[in-house]
Amino acid sequence: MEKKFVSFFNLLSVLVRKGISPKAVGKNSKGQTTKFFDVYCEKRIINFLRQNIKYKATVISEEIAEPFIINPASHAPMHYIIIDPVDGSDNYMNSVGFVCVGIAVFDSNYEPVLSFAGNYFTGDYFYADSKKAVINGKPVKGRIAGKPVRNSALLVMSNNTFKNGQALLKFADSFESIRSLGATVGEILQVLMGNYGVFVDVRGKLSLENFAPYFIAQKHGFLIITDPEGRPLKLKGLELVTGYDLVAAVDPGFHRKVIKGLKPVI
Repeated sequence: MEKKFVSFFNLLSVLVRKGISPKAVGKNSKGQTTKFFDVYCEKRIINFLRQNIKYKATVISEEIAEPFIINPASHAPMHYIIIDPVDGSDNYMNSVGFVCVGIAVFDSNYEPVLSFAGNYFTGDYFYADSKKAVINGKPVKGRIAGKPVRNSALLVMSNNTFKNGQALLKFADSFESIRSLGATVGEILQVLMGNYGVFVDVRGKLSLENFAPYFIAQKHGFLIITDPEGRPLKLKGLELVTGYDLVAAVDPGFHRKVIKGLKPVI
């Protein structure tokens, strides 16, 4: 299945990089303006899944108004597919080459069974199923042995999510580098790749499709996903409008350090 996902991703990436119309075409399930490129990518992804997913599945995507079922005649237990066809729409609108796709499949017990996440512009991708996990075709083994964690963060906050400005400055100053790249799917992939030490978003605005592909990475044991207090992040359901706070890292010690540093901030 990995080869099929990668082949499709590469094809769609070429089309995205060539340029797809940014014309507004309506509102998505969250009431946000939907652009043509959002709908175009979503339709291509759904068609791919129809052709390659054989079990019955409810499709839940950012742009479609209502979930729907593919393969309804299948006798297999219901699965659930969460899609973020274009994560980083603002980046795409402004010619910033950090635009991503995320696909996650959960079984009837909400357990992750298959995921794909990729950056349309760099070509980097993460694929995982119940047996393996790879980044750019190479097996994921968590943090590379002997390689120190970069003291860096992908940090997303807003002025109403921190209670102590001085504590925030101290927290930010504890990192050698801080960035915010505008696409959660791709930012967590950067953490998995070892390019950043941690991803933090404490606005309470994340929704499931932004990080759904990485529950399976947590299940495999090479990514830690928690809330800002260090508690395991649990699915609240499959609605895409539910707000989450999230901290994701591959190194347990670095993750604990970040959680400790956040406590006086939020």
